[in-house]
Amino acid sequence: AGKAVICCNRLIYLQRSQALKKIGVENPVILRFAHLIHRTLECREVDCSTFPIGNKGLGPLLEMVNHSVVVDTVKLPNNELNYDSIQNIVKAASTHPSLTHLDLSSNPLTTAGGRALLRLVRTNHRIR
Repeated sequence: AGKAVICCNRLIYLQRSQALKKIGVENPVILRFAHLIHRTLECREVDCSTFPIGNKGLGPLLEMVNHSVVVDTVKLPNNELNYDSIQNIVKAASTHPSLTHLDLSSNPLTTAGGRALLRLVRTNHRIR
């Protein structure tokens, strides 16, 4: 069963990274992400501060983060994330087993987005 799970994770990674490339997101973080899925990379951080992915790239990235049990930090500052993106982040992060840090600084958060993030930290007590 373990090999089947690894195979599924590889297919998910491949599909999502191709989706990101199709919309023009060429992010080195994504290239390293396969290692995070297979628990072979010491780095547990997905940092999109230097290479922003924006609203278009967030969906495929979140799907990959959801399939990784080792990622504990996701940095998305200065990504111009809108309310829908914040809602997607909250949905993904609320049940993530290892996520402890989420950096959304310098994004145009609305009051509703702030409330959603407040609900997130009340739901997932691991997130700081």
